[in-house]
Amino acid sequence: MTPIVEANNLAKVLGVKKLYIKDETRNPTGSFVDRGISVVVNNIEEDTKEIVCSTRGDTGASLAVYSARIKLKARIYVPRDVDLGKLYIMLLSGADVRIVPDFLTATYLAETESMQTKVVMETLPSYIEGLKTISFEIFEQLNMNIPDIIIVPVGSGALISAIWKGFEELRKLNLLDNTPRLVGVQVEGADPITMLFNRMKLEKMSAKTLARDTELFIPGLAETALEAVRRSGGVMISVSNTEIPRYIELLARTEGIIAEPSAVLSIIAISRILNSFIDADSEVLAVITGSGLRTPDVLRNLLPIEDMLRKVSEDIPRLATSRLGETKIQILTILKHKPLHGYGIKKELANRYNKNLSTATIYQHLRELENMGLVSRTRKVGKRGKVLYMVNNTKLLT
Repeated sequence: MTPIVEANNLAKVLGVKKLYIKDETRNPTGSFVDRGISVVVNNIEEDTKEIVCSTRGDTGASLAVYSARIKLKARIYVPRDVDLGKLYIMLLSGADVRIVPDFLTATYLAETESMQTKVVMETLPSYIEGLKTISFEIFEQLNMNIPDIIIVPVGSGALISAIWKGFEELRKLNLLDNTPRLVGVQVEGADPITMLFNRMKLEKMSAKTLARDTELFIPGLAETALEAVRRSGGVMISVSNTEIPRYIELLARTEGIIAEPSAVLSIIAISRILNSFIDADSEVLAVITGSGLRTPDVLRNLLPIEDMLRKVSEDIPRLATSRLGETKIQILTILKHKPLHGYGIKKELANRYNKNLSTATIYQHLRELENMGLVSRTRKVGKRGKVLYMVNNTKLLT
């Protein structure tokens, strides 16, 4: 039951009358994938001891967490460019992680183990059954109504196929007269399903995009996804990779949702198809598939973080001290009262804090504090001219 957000602020900016967001960042590992993996893992045969998968990040993070819960060994093959936040989840959960050169190699190695253990793939029926619950939730949360259009980022094709399956089942139960039109979104240069939808010749995908999770040359459920889109009366489109940073920031500033690059494709698509496919009175729902909080390394490179920090430059020293260890804070406290040389600091640490450190250790701390911009050195007047250290900003320690 991830929430549906009425995105009124974002709707005004984009020019849409009614916009909902299905916020899948609220799942346990921050991704819609948890829906499918939870069903897969909870239906593993009792005699299964190991489970394996290849992943760009989301599936591995989810599999590691759910496997840990039932004490099932998980072996996960990941490419070198895996998002660090997702890798940390796998490692913290105790998975056996194997880093390989690329995703194709990861897939090959995982599939070669199919004779010995259970291989998790997005084509598994149990995985699709888990994902389709998103359709049931939308129906329930909107009081047995549905939006006119649902927009979904597309990688393997599993999610958009599952959403269509869920709504079709509701229709066959006579709970719905119509199903929503589905819009699938990929990134230009890594968009095989869009190319197939437009009946273009499928060529090797060569582009490296910011939306790593959607970069699949041969998506496992391409045909099923195409059938879902066509039967719903929808479309497949591709958007520019260069638009991703701007829309990540826009979504965060209007609705307070931090999306990973692939997740924000559904928001970019609204601007792309407004007036051509989305009518003025259309009710639109965008699925935000995963949290950007798991991709801090990516977000740092996407957005002008350093420029943003400069705007609050007066607070940067305070931020720095919040990350300091005990010894550095004690040194800063000593230097707040008067400049001192290294030996003087050593004596004060011993007298005040009963801390006996070597002179080399003292100077190492001082060098690090200098690099942070928290202390600077001056030279004492006199024949010997000892180097003294002083705090740059005493407000740090208030």
